[in-house]
Amino acid sequence: MEQRIWDYISVLFNGIPLYVYAILCIIAILGITVFLIFRRNDSWKYIARLLSIEYVALILSSTVVFRQESSERIVHFIPYWGNNSSGIYDEVFMNIFVFIPLGLFLGASFHKQTFIKTLMTGILVSVIVEALQFVFKRGVSETDDVIHNSLGCLIGYALCSMINKRNVTP
Repeated sequence: MEQRIWDYISVLFNGIPLYVYAILCIIAILGITVFLIFRRNDSWKYIARLLSIEYVALILSSTVVFRQESSERIVHFIPYWGNNSSGIYDEVFMNIFVFIPLGLFLGASFHKQTFIKTLMTGILVSVIVEALQFVFKRGVSETDDVIHNSLGCLIGYALCSMINKRNVTP
């Protein structure tokens, strides 16, 4: 299973040119440095916000910007539209897995982040990705992806909430 995860990640992020990673790293380093220089009590929240924005940029880069163009626009509005191949479970798992960091970053970013806000953010980001894929003919736009991406975002938020609850001192 671990090898399949790394295979999926390498395929997902393989098409992104190295300069995109370099730019995102430079922005992250500069942003974190600026936040640490000012030494605010909630600097870690600003860092998490920066990382969440960068992660969304990375997702858009891999799923829309640097993805191979299709010959036609394909959209599936009906969830679980009938793909019964054995690889479907891997795809479902990976669509969930890819959005877990976004939920973690969102949970760490905002003091009043809630389950509903995280769900809405996950849905919004996923719908934007799917809409852009449709507009620019970059892959298949599927309702399934929105469902699984949003679930991944919620799992990340739940993990962050559990971590926060363990770190609160009575």
